[in-house]
Amino acid sequence: MSKKVIGGLLALALVLSVFSFSVFAAGTGYETDTSYTQTWGLANKAGSDGTYTVDVLLTTNYPVGPIQFKIDGVDEVTSVTVGSGYYKATPSYGKTGLVMLTPDTSSNLLGKKLSNAVVATVTYKSSSNGTPAIKDDVKSASNPQGTLMAARLDGSDYVNSASFIVGQKATIVALGGEMPSPTEADLQVKSGVTGVVIDKNKTFGGKYAGAVYGFAQAANNTFATVNYLNNSLEATDGSAISATKGTKGWGTGTTVTVGTKTYVVVIFGDVDGNGLINTADANATKASVNNTKIPNDSVERLAANAQNVNSDAMMHNIVTGDASAIKNHIGGKKIDFAALAAKHASFNKNYQ
Repeated sequence: MSKKVIGGLLALALVLSVFSFSVFAAGTGYETDTSYTQTWGLANKAGSDGTYTVDVLLTTNYPVGPIQFKIDGVDEVTSVTVGSGYYKATPSYGKTGLVMLTPDTSSNLLGKKLSNAVVATVTYKSSSNGTPAIKDDVKSASNPQGTLMAARLDGSDYVNSASFIVGQKATIVALGGEMPSPTEADLQVKSGVTGVVIDKNKTFGGKYAGAVYGFAQAANNTFATVNYLNNSLEATDGSAISATKGTKGWGTGTTVTVGTKTYVVVIFGDVDGNGLINTADANATKASVNNTKIPNDSVERLAANAQNVNSDAMMHNIVTGDASAIKNHIGGKKIDFAALAAKHASFNKNYQ
């Protein structure tokens, strides 16, 4: 373990020894940024003879460090158990309902996003028929003594007390049921990238969640590596994508998976899927005019339709103009990938 990490952990231990969390190590800030959100909720579990139990649920869209919350509406907290493997097995809590959990730094040095995670199970006594609530008391610049906190890690994914930032926008879901499951991450085009289309209408018989096309070719080897995908696409939660090379390369037939959804990549002009647009693709397209050497409703057929036309049928059938468009592209008269992608996206009759 590096001296830097050890130093961070020692600082963390020192900070966590202060139960109120009112003082942080140097470098920690308070801010409110709606792009960083924490969503809290309670879910009833069981109760009898004046003793009740709830699960505390937390969702964040950022790597989270230590958390703190206070349960209102209880007479006495009798026990707290950890429901997530990310936090320590021995939490700190007070009888008044103030609970503090710290990451298990002995085995897990990385912060992580939480998705509807049960971070703790709280057992308590109540004289009000068990109606607890998480106190809406967010720690922030204007409220440094606040009891509600899900600290964001800033500048590093490593747990380090000098990098905690609190004051994110907090939402509290009322007691009465499970928190709604977060929307599953989907594929999106990165901000600033133009011309790329995620077409959910072209599923190729339901084999894919859709097709992705319109990638610009900056150089002859643009599609030879996965870089063009990583530079253009991301998950809707900002996480990295998972790409799988096609049978012949990173071109047509490559797949991109986010969660349970898999999209297929189509590079116009790259008929054989090797990531290059060359004479072999032009010849394959020419040989397929008026026949089905390139199968109907296939990603290869979509890639071969390289001529920008105004007909749904022409966008599906391979004609001499498609072979010419690829041949011209090789010769220097480049295909306008963005314009072709927009046209393909307007015709959704085929490839479903």
